[in-house]
Amino acid sequence: MKKKNGIQENSHHQSLINRLKPCSSFWRKNNFFKKLSVSLLIKSINRKCWVNLPKFLIAIMCLATLKADALEITVDNQTDADAAMAFSYLDKDKNVWMSEGWFNVHKHQNKKLELNTDNSLYYIYAEFSNGKKIEGGEGSVLLEVSDRSFLCDQDKGPEGKLRKVSFLRARSNEGKALIRVK
Repeated sequence: MKKKNGIQENSHHQSLINRLKPCSSFWRKNNFFKKLSVSLLIKSINRKCWVNLPKFLIAIMCLATLKADALEITVDNQTDADAAMAFSYLDKDKNVWMSEGWFNVHKHQNKKLELNTDNSLYYIYAEFSNGKKIEGGEGSVLLEVSDRSFLCDQDKGPEGKLRKVSFLRARSNEGKALIRVK
């Protein structure tokens, strides 16, 4: 076993750490915190002893408070029409507003989408096969979209045949959002 940052490691610990999917930029940047939490969990589980319960609970609480990596949007399309959705969001890596589309959600389908943002504010535009739209409203923004899939800097706009549409302003709650269309 080797010791790093005051924590003993072995190959079992390292493989467990490598298998954990990072759940926030804080998690990735603070390797000591990650290894400490995992180490406390492993020690509590390996000893199968209630004496380590406080360490186990502290590790669980630390891991549970980490912020999500991306905005997770669940779209619940309860209509009889297919939907094509586009989003605008503040990209957490580039710190630039991006526009991305099209996400297809079939009628009577739930779909989970992830946007690379940790900002609670985002914008949505949707077109349905029956001609209806989700657009506009207070605080909306007018952006260009393409008829083809796109991912671009909001200021530059997508390539191809373009048209301007009004994106509706929306907010997420703790990295999650539900869009239910009836």
